[in-house]
Amino acid sequence: MLQLIMIAYKRLSSCPQMDFSMDLATALSDHGILTLIVTYQTEGPRLEHALSEANRAGLKPRVALSIHSDDLSAVDLYDSEANLRFRKREMSPGEIACYWGHREAWRLLLQDGTDFALVLEDDFHVKDPELLKSAITSLPELPIFDILLFRTHKPRGPVRRWLFSGFSVEERLFGTTGATGYLISAKAARRLLSRPRVFRPVDEDFIAPWELGLRVLNLTPEPIGETTELTSSLEEQRTSRRKGRNRRVHGAWLKARWQLLSLIYWFRKMRS
Repeated sequence: MLQLIMIAYKRLSSCPQMDFSMDLATALSDHGILTLIVTYQTEGPRLEHALSEANRAGLKPRVALSIHSDDLSAVDLYDSEANLRFRKREMSPGEIACYWGHREAWRLLLQDGTDFALVLEDDFHVKDPELLKSAITSLPELPIFDILLFRTHKPRGPVRRWLFSGFSVEERLFGTTGATGYLISAKAARRLLSRPRVFRPVDEDFIAPWELGLRVLNLTPEPIGETTELTSSLEEQRTSRRKGRNRRVHGAWLKARWQLLSLIYWFRKMRS
């Protein structure tokens, strides 16, 4: 399996790279950042795209192998009781498999012993490699974080902003979802892995940082995007899973609870 991945990467490594490629790879290496691609494929279009995009941007990744959505192992990871209590929708098989892959990436980070990992889903696209390099080289000056998102969806609420040359770092009251590309610290990986089972998608854990005492920030403009031809149907699965009346009422209560806890956590951080 690993041999197939290495063969694919060697074949793609002969593709032309951009001029900034070595600079970005060096920046990541100098700051002790492991680059990991989350995928369920050992061969095929998603893996081939991810390795080609990594090579184009000058990244030197390792693969965090997930499971396919129909793998029965996903059942062991999913906590259906907690989902019923704390989320308005059931998790889809694809969401569970996706979370499996991110957990594998976090395990690889801890095994490697480095401080941070750049985690990328296999449909990622590096929109601005120079911006990504600039953010990496500016790490010592950035506000302290546990997770720094490079691709977000639906940023919510008031924002606290730190300005740097060419980009800003944001902290939002209600956070923002998105797990296509992010930096994660070993501390955050260890805390997230302390949960033996999961009950919501990985990026929804990012908007409940108070549960594990994490600080989640995001970068703007965003250096990472998604390749639309490969973007998974996870979002479609989320919106298509119907909720009964009781589930909708429960969802309204959960939203109010989440907003209240977000406010409390926000003001505590502002005081510190």
